[in-house]
Formats: sequence, structure tokens, C-alpha cells
Amino acid sequence: MHNIRTFGATGDGKTLDTNAINAAIRAAHETGGGTVLFPPGAYLSFSLRLFSNITLHLQSGATLLAAGDPPPSHEDILAMLTPDGILPGGGTGDSGSFYAGDTFGQENSAPPAHTDSPKKTAPSFAQAFSSKSNSTGTHAESYDPPEPNPHDKYQDHGHSHWHNSLIHGEHLSNIAITGPGTIDGRGLTWNADPANPTGNKAIALKRCTNVTLRDFTLFRAGHFALLATGCNLLTIDNLKVDTNRDGLDIDSCQHVSISNCFVNSPNDDAIVLKSSYALGEPRPTAHVTITNCHLSGYDMGSLLDGSKRTTQKIAPDKGGVTGRIKFGTESNGGFQNIAISNCSFSHCRGIALETVDGGPLEDIAISNITMRDVTSAPLFVRLGNRARGPAHLPVSVARRISFTNISACDAEPRFASLFSGIPGHYIEDLRLSNISLHYKGGGAKHDAQRTPPENEKGYPDPVMFGVIPSYGLYFRHVKNLHLSNISLSFATPDHRPPIHLHDIHTATLDNITAERLPAIPFLICNTVTALTLRHCATLPDTHHPNLPNAAL
Repeated sequence: MHNIRTFGATGDGKTLDTNAINAAIRAAHETGGGTVLFPPGAYLSFSLRLFSNITLHLQSGATLLAAGDPPPSHEDILAMLTPDGILPGGGTGDSGSFYAGDTFGQENSAPPAHTDSPKKTAPSFAQAFSSKSNSTGTHAESYDPPEPNPHDKYQDHGHSHWHNSLIHGEHLSNIAITGPGTIDGRGLTWNADPANPTGNKAIALKRCTNVTLRDFTLFRAGHFALLATGCNLLTIDNLKVDTNRDGLDIDSCQHVSISNCFVNSPNDDAIVLKSSYALGEPRPTAHVTITNCHLSGYDMGSLLDGSKRTTQKIAPDKGGVTGRIKFGTESNGGFQNIAISNCSFSHCRGIALETVDGGPLEDIAISNITMRDVTSAPLFVRLGNRARGPAHLPVSVARRISFTNISACDAEPRFASLFSGIPGHYIEDLRLSNISLHYKGGGAKHDAQRTPPENEKGYPDPVMFGVIPSYGLYFRHVKNLHLSNISLSFATPDHRPPIHLHDIHTATLDNITAERLPAIPFLICNTVTALTLRHCATLPDTHHPNLPNAAL
């Protein structure tokens, strides 16, 4: 056991303890490994460098505090919100504005009036995130600089570098960080800016094996609370994460277990699986289980203090607050053999499975999920062709995906649960069973006439399609679709049909119930072949060999 106070750490929250902590880590390494102990106290630090066979243990009352200036407070964020609850200048511009051109639920809405009155320009999201980041004052120490990566053009800067972090390790084995103490990323920047390469991750691990992260808390942890890339045998258990951007980023990792975690992240994804080109090869994320986790988009900090505030309504990309579980967008290596079970979602987006950069999305099982106050599509599967990566990328494939025992309540009405391939490339073998989806409703007749754009090169997100012409389920470019025991409903009247099928080859709908207004069809079909209906509303049990264009 190597107590960091023995090596000179003060724990007063004011004196830099970086050198003392790194000395304790090196001493443990030189004796063959062991535990580096953080007793109660607040330990101010810049980058800590891990070695193999090392455990960092934060005792109760111990806080590892990221050095630098604090990020914007919750009050600072609220002061930046526009009247619509939007953080100005947010996002990358890839996914577009959540509200742009959107007249959802209004039959005869006029365009917004223009004014020549001068307006005060609010700081952009990126400016706000970097304006208070990592001034080191008179300290000679700083965060380690981001290492060179010749492949960084294929994913964003944050996913391409690991050393500019509070804790980092590369090519290590048998490492652990354990609690019940806290890692507070107070001095970490919220954005990845190549021109200002300061610390932006709490924990970053590259090509490590046999990693355990257990029982500690991560608070306001920068752009990434955890970035794990190319790791094998990764166990994440009983973490509490309440952060300002991404929670747990698992990129090109295999044999991963995530369990019993609480992740709150209103401005970015809570648990996100990626398979980027950051390692210089298309390595899949595979053999992953995510179970017994709670995801949310409450105001940052309000999960840990128990207030669970919902003042913030909109994320930086101008969609609803984020949270959620997502695969993608980086998807060069693809996603294989992944199971998600027994998770709950509150005041956040739903589950998004996205493969757009050439990798396969296959053998995915999602079950026993509950959602409340869903701020985007409860379920979203996208097979696209953005093809960000080296030349000559194949089009992705998506197949053998199942959703079972899913319940969602008070879901965002603009977007149904939607599943879309692209022309000539189909989502295959898609099964939904025992699903209950309740939407807020409010769609107008003209919303039912919309044709969502294909947008096959676009950034994958439900907003890329605009308002969906069905309120419950929308499928396009799908083969071998099976729906059973589905219930769809709305809180306020919706003039869109419950289900829309477009370019579907072989579909079975069995025991589907759906609330709908008088004279509104149950099902819209465009270019549907081999459709079997059983126990679906008032429709007769039948088989349709070909439906080029029909309202049933």
C-alpha cells in the first residue's frame, strides 16, 4: 500500500499534489505493483500517469480534483439559454437545428417575423465551455499535451488523443480505479479544441487489458468522463457519473461489462459505444453487456444532490437534453454481439443504434427497458453511408437486432421510433416484441404527408429526418421485419397514422394495438412486399403479396 501523503501530498485542495501522486504511482510500479491510496482530502492535480499492476483507491472522503479554473456553473449555463431553452451556437452543425423549419402540429403556421432590431450576441457553446478552462495561473505544471495521431482526421479531436487527461494509461494490464471516493473534473475543459490542447478527459485508456473501474463518483468530468479505446476485458461497475458532456465512451473495445451505473449527462451521451479509426484500424466494439443502469439528462449536478432538476430542456445540438445509450456515430469497426438489459431512462433521449462508416451492426439484443420523459425518438436504428474514414469504405450492414420488453412514456412527438436504412442497403432481421410506446401527440394532418429525406451521408440522428409522418413507428428500407405485441398511444390527439412502412421486404405484424383518430389509417404502406397481418386493430388477418401504395 502506497499512501500518497507519505510522498508529500497535502490534500488541502489548494496545493498541487501532482508530483506527489505520480511519485507514489511510480514507487508502486517499481516494486511490482500495488495499491496507491488516496486518504480523505482534496488532492489538486494535473495529469497522472498509470502503470501496469496498479490500483488507485479513493477512500470515502477522498477527492481527486482536476487543476485549473472551474467550468461554467449551472447558473452560468442557464444565463446563456435562449427563450427556447437552447444553448446558442451549439453542436457541430452536422445534425442541424431541432426547430429549424419545423411547424409541427400547426396547420397554417406563418413563418417567424423578421426584425432589424439589434440583439445581444450570446457566447457560443464552445466559447462558453472553453472560456473558463484550464488557466494554470503561475503553476509550472500543466496537463500532458495530446500525443500525435496520424489518424485524427477520421474522428473528432477528443476521440483521437488520450494524454491530455487527468488520468491516462496506454498499453497497460491489470489496472484498477476503485472508490468510494470522488473524481471531480473541475479544471477540465468541456470541449476538444486543437488550438487549446488542455485537459479534457477525466480518465483515458488506450489498448489496456484487464481494467476495473468500480465504486467511485465522477463529477463534471470534462468532454469525457471516461474514454476507453482499444481495451480488452473492461469491467465498469457501480459508478455514479454526473457530468457536463459524455459519460462513458467505449471505443473499439472488446469483452466489456457495464453494470449498476448511474449516468447523468444533459449535454451529451451517457453511455456510448463507438468504433472509430483512432487506432489506425477498423476494430469492432464487441462482446459487450450493459445492465442495471440508469441514464438521465437532469441539470448537471442534480443527480448527485438528489434534486433531479429539469430546468435545461435543450442540448447543445438543439435537440432535447441528451443522456441515453448510443452506438456510433463513429462506426468504422462496427458493433457485434452486444446485450443491453434492465435499464431505465429519465428526462433524456432513448436508445440509438447507428452505423454509418462501413462497420457492421449485428447480433444486438435489447430488453427490459423503461423510459419516461423521452426527449427524442425512444428507439432509433440508422444504417447510413457517411463513410468517414480511409478511402473505399464499404456500406455498413445492420442485421439481427431485437428489442424486447420496452416501455416508453411521454415521448417527444416529432419523432416516432424510427428504423431506416438507405436505398439498396437494408436493415435486416429486425424484431420488436412486447413494446409499449406512449407519445405526447399533437401531430397535424399535414405532418402525415411529409416524406423524410434519405440524407444517407448526413450525421445520424432523428432530427436528420424532420417530423415523421407516423406518430408511433416508422420503418424504411428493412428486410425481414417482425413486430409482435406492440401497443401505441398518445396523450393529445395526433392526426398521423400509428405505423408507416416504406420499402419493406417481408414483414409480419402480430397483435398490434394503436390509438388513432377516426378516419386515420392504422398503417401506411409504400412499396411493401410479403406483408402478413394478424390480430392488428380491426384489420382482417391476411397476407398481402404486394402493396405498392396503400392505407390500411
